[in-house]
Amino acid sequence: MLSTNWYFCKNWMKTDRSISFAKGFTLLEVVITMVLTTVIILSMGTILAHTQKATNKQMIIEHVNNYGHSALKFISEEIRRAEEIHISSILGMSRLNLTFPDGSQPKSITISANPENGMMSERDPLLTIRNKKNAFLFEDNNNIDFEISNFICELVPSNLGLSGKLSRHFYNLVLQIDIITINASGDETITPYQFHRQVFAVAAYI
Repeated sequence: MLSTNWYFCKNWMKTDRSISFAKGFTLLEVVITMVLTTVIILSMGTILAHTQKATNKQMIIEHVNNYGHSALKFISEEIRRAEEIHISSILGMSRLNLTFPDGSQPKSITISANPENGMMSERDPLLTIRNKKNAFLFEDNNNIDFEISNFICELVPSNLGLSGKLSRHFYNLVLQIDIITINASGDETITPYQFHRQVFAVAAYI
């Protein structure tokens, strides 16, 4: 009887040891698993960061495109209805002084470009969105910035076939907005976006 119990006890101990050994991990296996997990997490974080930055840049590009076209459209409409158009310069960019027919409100406006705040009418933003917020501004840039680097309003060159009074009332508009991307080292990459429009000053011509 004693030998039988000893036989079962011995076998049970062997079985228990084998099960414990099979379910356990060596220190080396644990370290390797932790290293691989860390590498995967860091890689996913890097991929997500690049994806977020690429998505954000695309949103800014769309924002800049919408703003550029909308700003030149607005300026073109103001030039068409202006009786007098005077072009000067400020910050190396064009400044327009427009005077409108009697009874118009406002009677006159001054349009200029501010690199950081966009196109301006006097001291106010030329284009606004809800709550009169400046339409040029964009929140959460994520190391991507943009600014107006050039605004030109000039008469169409005479070599394009226009002559006489007509040539004195046809204008070229050029607006350039630079998108500035800053990498991890602090280096800047500038990508220019240009917008063009030609406009005929109808009211001034008449």
